[in-house]
Amino acid sequence: MVHEIKRVIIDTDPGIDDAHALMIFLEAEKRNLIKIEAITLTAGNTSLENACKNTVRLLESENRTDIPIYKGVKDALLQYNAENSTYFGIDGFGDVFNDEPNLSLIRKELSPVIISEIVNENPGRITLACLGPLTNIALAAKLNANFFDKVKECFIMGGNYQGRGNETASGEFNFYSDPEAAYIVLKTITCPTTILPIESCYKAHITLEWRRKVLGQCSKMTLLNQAEDKCYPFVTGETNSWVPADGYLAAIVLYPEEIVKQKSEQHVTVELRGLFTRVVEELDVEFYKNIVLDMFKD
Repeated sequence: MVHEIKRVIIDTDPGIDDAHALMIFLEAEKRNLIKIEAITLTAGNTSLENACKNTVRLLESENRTDIPIYKGVKDALLQYNAENSTYFGIDGFGDVFNDEPNLSLIRKELSPVIISEIVNENPGRITLACLGPLTNIALAAKLNANFFDKVKECFIMGGNYQGRGNETASGEFNFYSDPEAAYIVLKTITCPTTILPIESCYKAHITLEWRRKVLGQCSKMTLLNQAEDKCYPFVTGETNSWVPADGYLAAIVLYPEEIVKQKSEQHVTVELRGLFTRVVEELDVEFYKNIVLDMFKD
C-alpha cells in the first residue's frame, strides 16, 4: 500500500493508552508514513507535570528526543473541582518508575501557541491527532479565528454517540474532562474531521490475553508492560477486554480506509449544536492486531 506522508501534531495526555498510540506513531515515522511535527501535552490521564515526564521517558527509551515537545496549560477552560484520572496510577504510568526524565527537553513555547504557529506556517498540510482533552486545540482555535480553515484534517478520540460513558454513566473521559473545549472545537471546526467515540472502542474487542501473551512478548512493549502490570491484572478469557482507544485512533490516522469498517456522517456537539463530522462506528480489530504486531515485532 502507498500512503501519503502525513505531517502530524499529536496532542496527548500520557497515560499508558496515549503512550501506546505514541509508540505506533513513532514506528510509523520510521516507516515514512508520517512526520511528527510536534507532541503537545495536556492534563487528563494524569497531571500536566506527569504527562511531561511520561512523554520524555518514552522518547528517551525510543531514542527520539529530537521530536519537539511542548507543555500545554494546566487546567481545563472551566474548572469543576475535577481531579486528574488515577486509572493508570497517580503518575499515569502505573507508579512503577522512579527515574527523573530530562525535562529540559520540554520546549518553552506553550502548546496552543505552537499548534497555531505550525498550522499558520503550513496551511492545508497539518493533520491533528487529538488523544486527550481538547483544551490545547480549543485555545489554538481561539488564538486564530481561521485556524481550522488551515488544518488539513483532524482526528479526535473522544465523546460518545449512544449515551455510554467511561467517566460517568453517560460521559466519555476526554470530553468530560473539558466539555467547553470540546464544544468550542466541534462548533468551529471546518476541516475534514473524524471522531472515534468510546462505544466504537468498546465494540472493537481485544482480549487481555492477546495483549499479554502475543503483543506483550514484543521487546518494544517492555516499558508499557511494566506500566500496565500495575493497572491490568493478568486475566484470560473472552470477557476480559483490552481497549487501546488512543491506539485505535493512531491506526485510523495511518490507515483510515483499511481499519474503519463502518462510519457515518453526523452533526456533532457537546450538548448544544455542532457541525458536519464523520463518526467511526466499527473497526477492523484483526487489521489493528496485525499492524501493531508488525510494528512492534523484534
